[in-house]
Amino acid sequence: MASIRKRKTKNGFSYMVVYDYVDENGERIQKSAGTFTDKTKARKVIADIELKMLKNQFVIPSGKTIEEYFENWIPVRARTKGWAYSRLQSAASLLKAHIYPEIGNLPLQKVTPFVIEQLFIGLRTKKSDKTGDYLSGSTLGGIYELLKPGFQDAVRTRQLEENPVQIAKPERDTEETAFWTLEMLTIALDNIQDKLLHLLVHTAATSTSREGETTAFTWDCINWEKGTVKVDKTLQRVAREAIELLSDRDIIRVFPSKVKNSKSILVLKKVKTKKSKREIYITPNLLKELRYRQQQVAKNRAYYGEEYHDYDLVFCLDNGDPIEPKLCEKWFVRWQAQSGLDLPNITFHGLRHTGTTILYRLSRGDVKTVQGFTGHASAKVLMDTYNHTLADSEKGLAKKLADSLYMDSEQETKENQFDDLLESIKKDPLLKQRILNALNTH
Repeated sequence: MASIRKRKTKNGFSYMVVYDYVDENGERIQKSAGTFTDKTKARKVIADIELKMLKNQFVIPSGKTIEEYFENWIPVRARTKGWAYSRLQSAASLLKAHIYPEIGNLPLQKVTPFVIEQLFIGLRTKKSDKTGDYLSGSTLGGIYELLKPGFQDAVRTRQLEENPVQIAKPERDTEETAFWTLEMLTIALDNIQDKLLHLLVHTAATSTSREGETTAFTWDCINWEKGTVKVDKTLQRVAREAIELLSDRDIIRVFPSKVKNSKSILVLKKVKTKKSKREIYITPNLLKELRYRQQQVAKNRAYYGEEYHDYDLVFCLDNGDPIEPKLCEKWFVRWQAQSGLDLPNITFHGLRHTGTTILYRLSRGDVKTVQGFTGHASAKVLMDTYNHTLADSEKGLAKKLADSLYMDSEQETKENQFDDLLESIKKDPLLKQRILNALNTH
């Protein structure tokens, strides 16, 4: 409720507008909305306050900063939306690296559309501390996707009158992930001498599995009779803080930390979505190579004895310890630098793009079947991700169409021209004799 307190002054009377509200802690607070010399103006302020209260649009006064607000909002958002650990870690990283340093100390209720516009203008000219490059469109998009729903929840909980994020979402980068052709992959596999790296590359490319999925394969994932591998786990390094905030029900195993007081731990967890969980057929050559790997692991287990750490992993160090996904990248990049082959440099994740591209072309554009291999959320996501492949395939398809569509027409034209020539010969005896003489000469 709001009321007017009339007070006598030297020049007449003043009118103080006072209203009550319940704060976020459930306590009733009384606050002044200002003092006026005009009673009519005071009544207008009261009417405005009471109307907003009636419509549930009244903004509860708060001195909370943007950083304080988002530090409270992030855990709630993560739990209600079922964020994966990686999503939570990414959000926390973006806030600490790009948002808090710029506007973190600004009171939440002082943020305006102009403030947000200036924030993104500044971010577009900011360079990454790690790479020295300007922030990518994907990074800017990630920041946008945090701020917009974050401030919208502030509006919903009556901490803001309107959402200050009113600009358009930054466009993602158009640069495609580099990948190899089938011929390039064949050359690489023919030249990788290290057996473990060879199997990693072979598996990642032909199964189109992600780095974490590849290194999470356990022996029970392989169906030797059917020739399939089940993708249902992923290996991931997770911040301890993220595990504390989110449920650990998806974690299958926590591996012992090798660094004392480490802020993160390596875990084996379920894949993030139902679509990611899949069983895929693998090539006979890969199956044969996996058999050899199984024999090698058995030898390592016997050699290390009690010191062997048996986690049933297909890809592991000699003593059984897991191979972190980033180690695959390190080994693969180093091999490319030392190979001396005339192949474009790609990331380990580029092998997934390589396999997907090859499958798409071999399937003649059967997106649904390829999606079953890759575990993408939808056919649309697959096509959006691999539109470079689609473009190349469309060019090839257009050529096939042209060959099929116009070949008969061209043949018909040639036949008509030949018929016209015969008719001319019949009508012109001199022309007929000249042609016969030419044929006899040759």
